[in-house]
Amino acid sequence: MLVSTLLPTLVTLLSFALPAAASSHSGRVGHARHANVDKRGVSFSAPHYSLYLDDTISYSSWPAASTVTPYNRVLLAFWQTNGAQASAGSWSGFTDTQRSAILTDYHNAGIAVMVSAFGDDDLVITNQKDPVTTAQNLATFVKTYSLDGVDIDMEDFTPLENNQTYALSWLTSFHNELRSQLASGTYAISSTPTAWMYGSVFGSASSVYCQLNGAVGSTIDWYNFQFYNGQSGTWDTCEHVMWSSTNTAFLSLQEISNECSIPMSKITVGQLWDSSDLATAVPAEVVTGTELGTCLAQAKSQISYPETGVMVWAAHMDNWSGAITYLTEAIAAMGSTTVATSAASSGASASTGSAATVAGTAAASGATVASSTDSVTSAGASVSGASASGASAGSSAGSSGSTKGSTTGAASAANASSSTSTSGALRTLPAGLAVAGAVVVAMVL
Repeated sequence: MLVSTLLPTLVTLLSFALPAAASSHSGRVGHARHANVDKRGVSFSAPHYSLYLDDTISYSSWPAASTVTPYNRVLLAFWQTNGAQASAGSWSGFTDTQRSAILTDYHNAGIAVMVSAFGDDDLVITNQKDPVTTAQNLATFVKTYSLDGVDIDMEDFTPLENNQTYALSWLTSFHNELRSQLASGTYAISSTPTAWMYGSVFGSASSVYCQLNGAVGSTIDWYNFQFYNGQSGTWDTCEHVMWSSTNTAFLSLQEISNECSIPMSKITVGQLWDSSDLATAVPAEVVTGTELGTCLAQAKSQISYPETGVMVWAAHMDNWSGAITYLTEAIAAMGSTTVATSAASSGASASTGSAATVAGTAAASGATVASSTDSVTSAGASVSGASASGASAGSSAGSSGSTKGSTTGAASAANASSSTSTSGALRTLPAGLAVAGAVVVAMVL
């Protein structure tokens, strides 16, 4: 009688005294949960600084978190329906212990590790892959390999332009199932559309991706808009990228935000940091990190653009510092105390936006930049002191009249190498975008 009376009390006391059971992955425990922070302690709140990793990498060569900051999102390219490729394939080949060690390092630095799905050549809509099964398989990959979330890089352009009812239905089913499998607040889901998928060729307000935001926008935590690989004369100035385009096929960020009711607080600015990474890149659209940061600072004043973040394509192991320097310069040029927090985690200061700070911040990450006396004359303009550094961004950038500092020039030359990636051959865009005299190519993402 005494035992039966006391036993419930003892069980209750023990439940408070004993520690909670640990996860099988040591990198995923020990963090209190609260809004916008997953169970591993990684914040999913803005700013989002996303870096695509597009190499096959051994465990011993995997970059330490200290060499990744100020980025706070690493996107492994790519998961595809025929198997994981490049860095995603590398990740799935590691042991649980190895992945746990990387995750602990990254999570302690506030960096989420996500996998990016599909890319340029996984035509899941065209091939009528089952959307629910596809979402389930992708979610299983995320959970099996202890990832923090998934990025959707959909570039199946033909049905998005010509079979829109089916494409919208496919994507709606896919995203709803994906979110049901990957709970909000525990896993992040981002979407990385090419910005011209919202333009007039694809239907503007009636485009698939504009309608998709109304259908499943609540399941997507943020968007990374790709503002590169457009027609010549588009996305080549800060104004054209951020608030006013001169071509309805290549809308600006604010125009897409207004047209599709996507809050600017959910849209990051996607940039190609090195024109040599895409064989047919439009040089005028490839700006330096300093130019990008200056533009974002101007957009904050001009259209109240919040500090949502930046997406950068892409990091390669043979020229790692170039991609890191790019964002470091951008943060410094923004002069933002909010984003300086991310940079500070790498031991760098990025609070003033001065040219000297750009140099100091990049140096802290082990990279070099152009002369610290450089100054930006206007948003989207050339860096006035770049000639003092004795380098330009190479012949392709030079042909556009855009002069760049020594870091970008050296990086462009160094990155034209043999790193293993999933890029492959570039495809031309849908016929509606291939207007006379245009330089228009598809993303390799």
